[in-house]
Amino acid sequence: MIRDPIVEEVHRIRERMWDECGGDLERLIESLRASEAEFRDRIIPPDKLGHARRDGNAPGRRTEHDE
Repeated sequence: MIRDPIVEEVHRIRERMWDECGGDLERLIESLRASEAEFRDRIIPPDKLGHARRDGNAPGRRTEHDE
C-alpha cells in the first residue's frame, strides 16, 4: 500500500476532532457547524465547486441537448 502523507494527516485530524467531541456525533456536528459559521467567507457553495451534478454533467459541460 502506498503511504500518502496528506491522507494520513486528514485521518489524524479526523481522529483529533472526534476525540475532542468525546466520540459524540451530535457534538461533532455542532462543532462543524460552528466552524462553518465562523469561516463562512472561506466556504465555497456546492453550486460553485464545479463537481458533477446528479445528472452526471459538470456545470458548463456541453451535452447533446445544448446544441
